[in-house]
Amino acid sequence: MSDFEQEFLHSVVTLQAPSTAPPSGESEGPDPTAGCVMQAGMIALLFLFMYFLLIRPENKRREEHEKMLNSLRPGQKVRTSSGILGEIVSIDDYEAILAIGQREKIRVSVLRSHIAGLEAPRAPKEAKEERGKVDEKGEAGKLSERASTSGTKEENGEKEKSPKS
Repeated sequence: MSDFEQEFLHSVVTLQAPSTAPPSGESEGPDPTAGCVMQAGMIALLFLFMYFLLIRPENKRREEHEKMLNSLRPGQKVRTSSGILGEIVSIDDYEAILAIGQREKIRVSVLRSHIAGLEAPRAPKEAKEERGKVDEKGEAGKLSERASTSGTKEENGEKEKSPKS
C-alpha cells in the first residue's frame, strides 16, 4: 500500500479530511496561519472602528450631560426630554420641581435624569418679523394688517353680498 492509500484509509476511519500537503514535506501555497492572523486583524479593526464611531462619542455625550445635571441650580430655565419648558424651583439628587406656564406657575415634579438641557433666553419678536411673514395666499406684509383689523364686515359697515343663483 502506498502512503496516499494509507493516509486515505486513516482519514476515512477517523472522519478527517485527507491532507493535501505533498508527501515530500514541502509546503506549497500560502501559510495557513496567515489567514488566521488576517482574520484576527480584521476583527480588531472592526472593534476599533465601532469604538471610535459609536462607543466613545456616546460616553462623551453622557459625561457632558452628567456635568450639566450637576451644575443645575434653582432659577435656571430647562427643557425636559419630553419637551416641557420650565424654571427650576427646587432640585435634589433624584428629582427637580419645575414651574411651568406664563401667568399661573404650575409646579411639576420631574426626574432629574430627564432634564435634557438648559434653555437659552429668547429675544422678543420684533414687528419687522411679523410684517415680513407671508400669509396663505402668498401676500407679504398684509398679514399683520388683516390681523389687526377686528370684527366682521357687518361691524365695519360693509354689507355681505349673497351669491346670485
